[in-house]
Amino acid sequence: MNLKKILSVTLMAICAAPTMAAVDIDAEEVKQWADDTFNRALDERRMSGAILTVVRDGEIIFNSGYGYADYLKKSPIDPIRTQFRIGSNTKTFTATAVAQLMEQGLIDSLDDPINKYLKRDQLPAYDGEDITLRQLFTHSAGFASRTFGIGTTEEHELPLSASEVQRRQLQIVRKPGGWSVYSNYGTALLAIAVEDITGIKIADYFEQEIFTPLGMSHTELNMSTQATKQLAQPYAFFPNGDAQAIEHIGIHPFFGPIGSINSSGADMGRYMIAQLDAGESEPSRLSISPEGFGRMHNRIHGNHPDTFGFGMIFVNGQWGGENGFGHGGDWEGFHSWMWMWPESRTGVFFALMSESPTVVGTLEGILGSERLTPDDMNPVLPPMKNVGTLASFLEAFVGSDTPPTDGERISLDELVGSYRVELRPYGTVMEFIEILLGGSVINVERVGENDVLIGGMGPYRQTAKGVFWSDDIETDVDTGFTVTSLWTFSWDEVDEKYYLSPRLGISPLVKVGNLDNPAFYAVLFGYSLLVLLTGLGAFFWRAKDPLARYIKSSAVLTPIFVILIPVVLMFGYPQGDTPAAYLTRGDSGRFLASIAFANLAALGCFVLVASTIRCWLPTKGYGIFSRVHLSLLAAGAIAMLMVLGFSNYIGIHLP
Repeated sequence: MNLKKILSVTLMAICAAPTMAAVDIDAEEVKQWADDTFNRALDERRMSGAILTVVRDGEIIFNSGYGYADYLKKSPIDPIRTQFRIGSNTKTFTATAVAQLMEQGLIDSLDDPINKYLKRDQLPAYDGEDITLRQLFTHSAGFASRTFGIGTTEEHELPLSASEVQRRQLQIVRKPGGWSVYSNYGTALLAIAVEDITGIKIADYFEQEIFTPLGMSHTELNMSTQATKQLAQPYAFFPNGDAQAIEHIGIHPFFGPIGSINSSGADMGRYMIAQLDAGESEPSRLSISPEGFGRMHNRIHGNHPDTFGFGMIFVNGQWGGENGFGHGGDWEGFHSWMWMWPESRTGVFFALMSESPTVVGTLEGILGSERLTPDDMNPVLPPMKNVGTLASFLEAFVGSDTPPTDGERISLDELVGSYRVELRPYGTVMEFIEILLGGSVINVERVGENDVLIGGMGPYRQTAKGVFWSDDIETDVDTGFTVTSLWTFSWDEVDEKYYLSPRLGISPLVKVGNLDNPAFYAVLFGYSLLVLLTGLGAFFWRAKDPLARYIKSSAVLTPIFVILIPVVLMFGYPQGDTPAAYLTRGDSGRFLASIAFANLAALGCFVLVASTIRCWLPTKGYGIFSRVHLSLLAAGAIAMLMVLGFSNYIGIHLP
């Protein structure tokens, strides 16, 4: 079902409505919506199971499961006991723990440096200033992004040692206190601080101070690599309808407090009720005052007034005039969202088991197989996503959103260009993945006098200064963050660059020129490889130079080394393993092999460039054909060196 004039990423937006609208959610209407949405999704094999929980006025008014806890076993979902991985919703529990410590006077202020509370690690200062708690809570500490090694297959002794904590330290790549760029690492540091202050392991703290007081008896922070007994098993579906079980990958204990909670629908309902109560009941079951809840839930920082903002981890904003707060969560096979409206004392939580299948084996991917053949009579549709599903819920129960309007405008000519996402690894070979997979750059193009296309979608019209809205965007339960009706542009006075943000984006994008654009290097990589492949014909050169044999070898081997760079990263995995899982687990072997081939390719490129200069010397005895061909190879070699340098493949720069 397409949802017109909404966008999946405006879920938490700040709109121009002058009054607060009331969210009036009735259990029967929720049931009708859920039955229609989730049963259709099951028929279309967009998911294998889901839970939906709605609370209002301190009670759970709806709590139901759809599909199966295990699709192949046909085991039913018990919305009271069956656990789902809630992903980054876990971060809100870490925020709650810090809020509790603030109530006890163990943490003085959000503006304190995090180093004041860390015993196992100390962060370096940036330009003489320490990273603060406020910056960590609002994802504005300036850290590079890291997904490599966020998962693990090894058990670790807890609490983690100082050396284990220190080896995960990330570089600061932008001025702290500026742009909010989503950071798993930043929230993980807050959990380390909780442990260092209390002397209690974070899983035990959650159990003692949050789960038990709220009666969340089917919830746990799983710091092990093994799946818990009550955890549901997600499946993906191939085009022919075959089901594929999604591998369980444990989260490294350092990152456990940002994504390792398993919970049921009923337990998440209890958690939402406590957050919506906001300390008004006496005594507060979470031991947090109304002022403490206000710090958690209300906006502290954001990238643009008309995009989402952050409180203490909680995302805050408006949709349809109703203020709300919450968070989303994703882990392989599980996708969830929690959203609450304080004025209406209403909240919704859902978790989906949905994913795209993984093709096993190079030949199957290239040649296809029976399971990759679509079922034309009963087609398998794209998997559900949490953002699109919440958009559907909001449209049904809150109504459509509208853009802000004012009389100011930014010249469209200033905004046209390419924008690169800031949520990325800096300074490692992971940047080569951007070149291979694309998707990290969005182009803004002008159409007509007043409109632009953003990422090929639109047209978008400027309704307020730097705010662009489109009525023509269609979203569905399978659409994500960048399928949005609203984008904002902001000028950074320090960088002197424009930044682009979707309304519910977890990171802005910065305007870049060609030399900072992965898309440019993707094209350059393709052209330079084609040129270098002609080096296979070097055996036909006629040259009397004594070094010609070595030069010919460089011409032949260099393109082979270049081809092997992505091949060792993308192909040849054993059955049941995938590049994504390999990356998540933090396995470095393939990256080391890829780096070795890249450095050999770079050496070959240097030889080709030097040899070109040598071949044009009058006494070296090269024929005109070999000279021209070698010059062409040198041009391709220079282009390849630019690609390797941009993607940090010269030298050793592991993720």
